[in-house]
Amino acid sequence: MSAQELPPLPDEWYGPDALWTLWERLEADDAGGVPLLLISPEVVQRFMEFLVSPGHEYGRGSQNPRAEDGSYSPATLAKKRSSLNTFFTFTRKRRLTYGNPLEDMETVVRTPQDSRSAVEKIKALTRRQAERLLKQVISAEMLAGSPDKKAGAIRDRVMIELMMLHGLRNIEVHRLNVADYEPNARGEQGTLHVLGKGDKPRTIILRPEMQAELDLWLNLRAMFKLDDTQPALFVSLHAGESWGTRLSQRSIRERVDVYLEAAGLKREGVSCHALRHTYATLYVEAKGKDVNREILAYSMGHGDSKITNAYIDWVDMAAENPSEPLMEILTTATAEAEAMKAAEAGAKKKRGQRQR
Repeated sequence: MSAQELPPLPDEWYGPDALWTLWERLEADDAGGVPLLLISPEVVQRFMEFLVSPGHEYGRGSQNPRAEDGSYSPATLAKKRSSLNTFFTFTRKRRLTYGNPLEDMETVVRTPQDSRSAVEKIKALTRRQAERLLKQVISAEMLAGSPDKKAGAIRDRVMIELMMLHGLRNIEVHRLNVADYEPNARGEQGTLHVLGKGDKPRTIILRPEMQAELDLWLNLRAMFKLDDTQPALFVSLHAGESWGTRLSQRSIRERVDVYLEAAGLKREGVSCHALRHTYATLYVEAKGKDVNREILAYSMGHGDSKITNAYIDWVDMAAENPSEPLMEILTTATAEAEAMKAAEAGAKKKRGQRQR
């Protein structure tokens, strides 16, 4: 039985205070929590609409401080939806619910119009900056002294290139297992099975250069003789309790930031996700009008084509900046100012000569 086949709920559970009404009724009966089997896609949909509605009261009358009108900010709303999705994915696997009600929601609650657009959220490196970052990563590998530091630098290089040259997310790099890599899946081409958002799988075809570096890392990883029960592709080489364990998302971000700092590229909002943005924008710049939206969307694990279009819009905005034709005004004004300065200098020189 799917979540959509659950018995209909009482009418009062479909109002803006749906879950709060349910909690109060359960508390009145001295019952704790919410029956998981009663949480249908409709209930979750109403709950999300309740969170995004302006002026709502949350938590027994306490006004939500995250926005002046009482509604949740777009970022907080997205985190809450992600948390719910993770929770129901867990309950489905444990057979505590018939399914994940978020998967059957009719629509995804959109954020208000005054929130930043997808284009404005893009923070990507230029081609020159990307080259500078890779130069820093490769230099760290070449200058590494001990075998451990050498292996760590090679591991970091592979992770950064998977994000910047193949478009993987931080969490996708974190989730990768050794078994996800198939070196000869397409003849001489290797593939990488990636688990993306919402546990959606996709397959990445690796470039030969990337495959060679991944093979090198796997050879080094094998030398550390990790526990056979450790499936993670990327593991911690830091001495201590964390040695040999799966590299956390936080650790991956910290390693990326080290190289960004060293290359002079670190700034607010520029970290792992900026590398993924770089992958998309540089691909669009290289392809121009021949860009394949479907392939780009698949390679990045996009469920919504509007997200993919944002990268194309970003590149188009940079290439066809409306202010470009107006730069002639600046050029003309600069030339006239320089001519005026030269004329004044010439007149001053003549006055000096006459005074002699």
